[in-house]
Amino acid sequence: MTVRHLKSVEDVELKALDVAPEGTTPYHRHPHAHEGIVIAGQGALRLADRREPLEPGRVFSVRPGEQHAIECRGPVALRFVCMDCFV
Repeated sequence: MTVRHLKSVEDVELKALDVAPEGTTPYHRHPHAHEGIVIAGQGALRLADRREPLEPGRVFSVRPGEQHAIECRGPVALRFVCMDCFV
């Protein structure tokens, strides 16, 4: 996974992430919420009770403390922009 920090303003951080083909982020949780939008590739947002498909233009949300992982399901990297809200 590649992470590029784009901007931080007070309690908000904007970053771009690439998940390698057929790769995944660790299944994890954190105390802050985040919102994301998929720029390229195909994949899924894995939550405790379901998987949500991810494709370009798809917006997704993760609540504070919610277990999750982002999976790439395809031959090209899954690229998304994520906003972490630390409030």
